[in-house]
Amino acid sequence: MRTPHFLWLFMILVDLYVVSAGQHCLSDQQTLLLQLKDSLISNTRSSKILVKWNQTCDCCTWEGVTCEEGLVIGLRLSNESISGGGIFDNSTLFNLIHLKSLDLSFNNVSSRIPSRIGNLKSLSYLNLSNAGYGGPFAQEIPRLTNLVILDLSSFYYLNPTALLKLDQSPNLRKLVQNLTELEELYLDGVVISAPGNEWGQALSSSLPNLRVLSLSQFSGFFVNYSHLTSLHLSSCGLYGTFPKEIFEVPTLQTLYLSFNELLEGYLPKFPKNSSLQLLQLRYTNFSGRLPHIDCSSIPSSGWERLIHLVNFHLNYNFLTGNIPSSLFALPSLQRILLSYNQFSGQVLDFPNAAFSVLHTVDLSNNHLHGPIPMSIFKLKNLSILALSFNNLNSTIQLDMIQGLNSLHSFDLSYNNLSVNASGNDSNFYSLPNLRIIRLASCKLREFPYLKNQAGLLHLDLSDNQISGEIPTWVSEVGNATLLHLNLSHNRLVGIQEPYYLPNLVVLDLHLNQLQGKIPILQPYASYIDLSSNNFTSSIPSDIGQNLSITTFFSLSNNGLTGAIPESICNAACLQVLDISMNNLGGKIPTCMHKMSETLGVLNLRSNNLSGPLPDVFPLDCSLRTLDLHGNLLTDRIPKSLTNCRELEVLDLGNNQMVDTIRWQLQQLESLDLSSNHLNGAIPTSFSNLNFLSFLNLSYNHLHGRIPTGIQIQTFSADFFQGNEGLCGPPLTPNFNEPKNPEASNSKSSNQIERDFLIVELGFIFGFGIVIGPLIFSTRWRTYYFDGLEDIAIQILPQVEEKCSFAFNLCVILARALCCNNVLIQCLSQQQALLNQLKDTLIFNATASRTLVKWNQSSDCCAWEGVTGKDGHVTGLVLLFGANPKRDMKLDKNLTELEELYLDGVNISAQGNEWGRASLPNLRVLSMLGCSISSPIDQSLAKLQFLSVI
Repeated sequence: MRTPHFLWLFMILVDLYVVSAGQHCLSDQQTLLLQLKDSLISNTRSSKILVKWNQTCDCCTWEGVTCEEGLVIGLRLSNESISGGGIFDNSTLFNLIHLKSLDLSFNNVSSRIPSRIGNLKSLSYLNLSNAGYGGPFAQEIPRLTNLVILDLSSFYYLNPTALLKLDQSPNLRKLVQNLTELEELYLDGVVISAPGNEWGQALSSSLPNLRVLSLSQFSGFFVNYSHLTSLHLSSCGLYGTFPKEIFEVPTLQTLYLSFNELLEGYLPKFPKNSSLQLLQLRYTNFSGRLPHIDCSSIPSSGWERLIHLVNFHLNYNFLTGNIPSSLFALPSLQRILLSYNQFSGQVLDFPNAAFSVLHTVDLSNNHLHGPIPMSIFKLKNLSILALSFNNLNSTIQLDMIQGLNSLHSFDLSYNNLSVNASGNDSNFYSLPNLRIIRLASCKLREFPYLKNQAGLLHLDLSDNQISGEIPTWVSEVGNATLLHLNLSHNRLVGIQEPYYLPNLVVLDLHLNQLQGKIPILQPYASYIDLSSNNFTSSIPSDIGQNLSITTFFSLSNNGLTGAIPESICNAACLQVLDISMNNLGGKIPTCMHKMSETLGVLNLRSNNLSGPLPDVFPLDCSLRTLDLHGNLLTDRIPKSLTNCRELEVLDLGNNQMVDTIRWQLQQLESLDLSSNHLNGAIPTSFSNLNFLSFLNLSYNHLHGRIPTGIQIQTFSADFFQGNEGLCGPPLTPNFNEPKNPEASNSKSSNQIERDFLIVELGFIFGFGIVIGPLIFSTRWRTYYFDGLEDIAIQILPQVEEKCSFAFNLCVILARALCCNNVLIQCLSQQQALLNQLKDTLIFNATASRTLVKWNQSSDCCAWEGVTGKDGHVTGLVLLFGANPKRDMKLDKNLTELEELYLDGVNISAQGNEWGRASLPNLRVLSMLGCSISSPIDQSLAKLQFLSVI
């Protein structure tokens, strides 16, 4: 709770206790209290007050009770686990009419505020915060005209079902209109839905003595107050522009606006004689420049403004411009936090640095440039100095910090600085409070001598030019208490023995030149990165024993040999395991897949792992990334992989796996199955993988048509190449893609004649067995024709490749049988409609493979791109290169049309025109690359049989 709140209460209670000393509790008062106890439902194990009330003792001596002349005037039942009722309108509590102080906070009464609370007219202190009261306010609270402190806070995270509500500004005005004595009002978490200008006026006009107003975790806004000393509006979901008048309230001492990320505003000039002590605007949307504080006319004996400012927290905003040096000169200022803004310019000198009380200066993550002022090293009270991620450029001698005995954290990382650590060795004496040193990317050429820093916990010297070996004194720093060690991205070649850091939590040595064996891992490390070095040993067989609490472990990009040890499975907490790009061989341990219950990323790519991928992925698999690319894995893709329902990246490319693609993972974002021996067709379910941003199926033995979907046709044809039996967009525009004649002519004439003879004999025999029933059975004829092309391509791809003449002849005969005069020929009306459609289109006769072949002399059911059923046109494919001369009309008489492919056709008509074509039986509509420039009309929703669009 809040310190002023408790101090005030403490003073009242002490005063009341003194007054009540020697007083005996009146019998009626004791009876009322015992009746109250009996009516309450509470947990006796948790109770520390009610459980001690009994008939044998005087009630004025009971804990939580304060008396005056035998009358109960104070009652404190906070955190007594009161629940489920008891404090209703009929409660004896409201017969204790002499109460001046009542505290029921942190219980769970689960009811509305009783209306009889208005009987307690002597109350000056009322605390119902987080007591479990919800709903609208009691209308009797305004009768408590002597209230000085009122706390009605109700935090959502403590009890989401018990939130007090002030739905309209009149309700709030009624609540406070008679509380003229109120000095502190706490409404944290209260739901106030009235506009800010309404409830703000309601408060300011009714509460002239208000000093403290707390509205944390509340949705609303605010206006000016003349006597306000403290305003807490953190995490309120505030938005809009914050009124600058608030900063100008002369009595305001503390202002919390943090964690309102949509709240905009700027800092105005502060008033003279401002009382502001603490200003917190972290994680808001404030912008503009800092106000200039002109100190030139202020005499040396005193300050006329902001002389009381202690904490200045403006990090995580969008503030710009220079940081005025006069800010550093404020006499009471202890903390300046301006990180994560857009300040530019130089860091100016710190005036009167030797007399400054500054102990925190955080200017990191800005656009500051120029040298670091030397006066900053004269701030004797400096505890935290953070200047990282700027463009500062100067040379700093590390021993300059030796005069900062209070220094706790020192961070100069990622600037353009040159830090010189030479020549300090044993002369660099201990800084007793130093815990954190971050000098990443500071052009260090050697290790700074930090052996004497007994309290050091965090050391980051990454991204420098340090060469040689890691010295033994690293193990001795702080008596081996170092928790975080980052020496990555240097030129280190080895580790001096003995090497012992038993308490290390983070070890990062990646991107060095470390050689030989993997160093002994520390048992309590949660993050270990040894990647991109020159380790050439095998992985120790007992490595898992030192990874019991490790969450990140990487040995990638080394020269490790041997097998993956079974003990790796003992690392039960691993979330990321990366041992890719090594020379590891053997099989993947079966137990590793059980690790996927906690493992999120498993990367074993670019090794020599062989054998099958174990089919043991658990039902609660948590894998998000599985990368096994570039190994020698064989056999099938495990069916249990479908248990990994959170899998987003799957890369099994460049292996030797033999399987069909028979599963789907709807949440996949990246899938690589290239360069394997996969066969069969691409499942139609791939057309529904809407989150897929990368797909590579190249160089397998896949065949059939590429499924049509929203996402799959957007991938490059390169990702489907190397599959001889595969066709369709984006690989080819049509299903029956003609073969390369040069490739066909490369066969010997003897092979052609032999293949032709075999196929023709097969054709004659097949004609009698297959075509015969087509002549005499309408049902078989329709069924056969619908599935002929798909079956032929999927099962007998070589037939089409070697014998396209016989194959196409078979198809033509089948079409003729289904569409001749005797056996349901294409209706003349349908043929006329198709010819009209052809006349409306502009197309390249040389490139066209469909429209150029349509002519009046042949039956329309035999035309390329047309599918017929019972004499009606049911399928129409017009892929790429056909553009309308005028508005293309699909006549309302094509009512049997079930599939329509218009990929690449320019459609300039409005959506409400082309969307209303009368095709009630349409199941498939494909319009890839149609350059549609108008909104899609809602009439498409009337196509009740549409299953693919």
